[in-house]
Amino acid sequence: EDKYARPGELKALLLLVQINLHLDDLNSLKTFLTQAEQLSEELEEKEPSEEAQFYLVIANAHTRLGDFDKAQGYYQQALAILEPVIARQSDSPYRTVLAEVYYNFSQLLKKQNSSAKALEYLDKAFRLRSR
Repeated sequence: EDKYARPGELKALLLLVQINLHLDDLNSLKTFLTQAEQLSEELEEKEPSEEAQFYLVIANAHTRLGDFDKAQGYYQQALAILEPVIARQSDSPYRTVLAEVYYNFSQLLKKQNSSAKALEYLDKAFRLRSR
């Protein structure tokens, strides 16, 4: 099996998840989300930035589907990958991804009435975008 085929398939599934997030096709969203999560579990090696992007997309999908606990876990996994990268290299190209994670996570926390943490993450997102 080509070692590049499976990661490519995962990228395609993530794209389909993102498209269905915008189309509000929840049935297709659930299908592609499940497939992406299963395939991700099967992959042994993942490039950290792609893994963080995966967590962001999957968290957004779970948020849209109302599964806030799963979404929160995926946002936290994305932060665990990205925050150390940005701490070491502040001009990293992953700043925009981290800002997006902070922003989307803040919106989820706002829905869960965690206002203090939501404001903290919203501030971090703004600071990353304004540099």
